[in-house]
Amino acid sequence: AFPAWALVSIVNDAPQHGGGSGNIAVVAHGSGASSNSPFTASLNMSGATLIVVNISADSAGAITDSVGTNTYTQGTCNVDVKNACLYYVYAPNVSSTMIFNYTGSSVFAAIEVIGFSGTVGSSMDQSSNQGTAALATTCTVNSSITPSTNNQVVVSGFYDDTGPNGQTYSVNSSMTISDQNPHAASVNLGGALAYIIQTTATAIQPVWTTT
Repeated sequence: AFPAWALVSIVNDAPQHGGGSGNIAVVAHGSGASSNSPFTASLNMSGATLIVVNISADSAGAITDSVGTNTYTQGTCNVDVKNACLYYVYAPNVSSTMIFNYTGSSVFAAIEVIGFSGTVGSSMDQSSNQGTAALATTCTVNSSITPSTNNQVVVSGFYDDTGPNGQTYSVNSSMTISDQNPHAASVNLGGALAYIIQTTATAIQPVWTTT
């Protein structure tokens, strides 16, 4: 059990509006955690058309990357903790050796990053904020969402406020966890990022579990 955590979930734009066969694919993903300016390993983001970043932090910082020309838009956030948010950038400038940072001193943060190819558009389709799960081992996103078209990628971010240390996170709804960082006292808050590529638009309301 853990005292407080939150969940945010977003739906991102489809490769083909109005149906048809989808071609969204994962390009690369990675994560990092630290009390000061956590960063990922070098990632080959060549071909990425959408990058999503999940941040779980104790204090405010700034998302930067080694390319240096991308601006990350804040998506859904925990309504109680402003530093637990999903961020994204469409049509990013990329490289084969990208490193992502959450820059700041004493941020005690986890960062998870994933890049997709095959997306189009420049706006988020739908979103749903966190569920409430104080002193519990499961958390459900507040409301179900259904993509407005077929062939969309749904991304869910998870935030673990106080542990205990070393927990493992899982999620249902056939979502795949790309990366997770367990809570580590005096080092970082816990965080995880999951996704599902829906070829047929289907209602989804992710439930996260800790063990």
